[in-house]
Amino acid sequence: MTFDEHLRDRREESSVVTEIVENVALLRRVAAGRSEKSTRVPHAAAEAVLTWVILFAFFISAAPATEVDDLKPPAPIHIALRSACFACHNEETSEGGLNLSSLSFDLRNRTVRERWIQIHDRIEQGEMPPDSDDLTHAKRGKLVVAMATALHTADAQDALAYGRGPMRRLNRDEYQQNLRDVLMLPALDIRDVLPEDREGHHFNKTTDTLDISRVQLTAYLHAAEAALLQAVASGIEPPASTTYRAVGRKLFSQTATFGNKEAMFFARDSKAIDNEQLAETPDDETIEMALFRSAHWPYYGYPQGFVARLPGEYRVRFSARAVVQLPDF
Repeated sequence: MTFDEHLRDRREESSVVTEIVENVALLRRVAAGRSEKSTRVPHAAAEAVLTWVILFAFFISAAPATEVDDLKPPAPIHIALRSACFACHNEETSEGGLNLSSLSFDLRNRTVRERWIQIHDRIEQGEMPPDSDDLTHAKRGKLVVAMATALHTADAQDALAYGRGPMRRLNRDEYQQNLRDVLMLPALDIRDVLPEDREGHHFNKTTDTLDISRVQLTAYLHAAEAALLQAVASGIEPPASTTYRAVGRKLFSQTATFGNKEAMFFARDSKAIDNEQLAETPDDETIEMALFRSAHWPYYGYPQGFVARLPGEYRVRFSARAVVQLPDF
């Protein structure tokens, strides 16, 4: 089965695509905690989403099948080249590794077309043939126009049939962004799980360099599985939403740090208070925690009693103001 036939078959499987889309929508609801039934997604749904991701991630570019590989240039081009170029570029000489007498003119083949573009450019710029007597200015102009017309026509037909950019697999940045969008995980980080993409012309989105190996395929599958594990809740019911508010003594895990008051202290009305005053009114909301620097690395200021019981994202809000640290605190 050719690539085109396989692609047509995939397009005809509308029921499969519809099922995948429905399962993607289900995972979206689960990720947002809005599933009307349960947060436990059926294994088939996870597999469907995995299939969807892999399907769209591993489109490999394929040149159209070439039935005839020995097509000759149109008569005007062939006659001009035979007269001016075949003496140096034939089966016996092939100067520069170029044999124009047998070079295919099947411009449907992208590689062949790029080769003829190079030939066109050399002739247009007067580099070939090097002796102007071999190809007069008038004949050169007609040959360039004939070649340009044929190349432009072939390029336009290729773009119309297959798109301006050939199909390719997603690079690892695009793959991560797609998973973030599908699974509604904006902070998903699986990029470094995947092998680094090769570059072509300083770009990592070039079809010729975005090939796929068994190592890459395995890595993409592992990345998709890791993303699904983050998106799908592990319990029967969504975890309850809880709120923790730290005031007074709970603003900091300790009453002092190794840096003494130069690093941190509790205050009321912009004045430092000692531990006895703090213990008398530990829940006083007018108490502030002054943090100037940390004696620990990395710098931190954890509220007392807060524990993240489940992995995930937490919304944090705090009130703060800037002050000048004076000698008398």
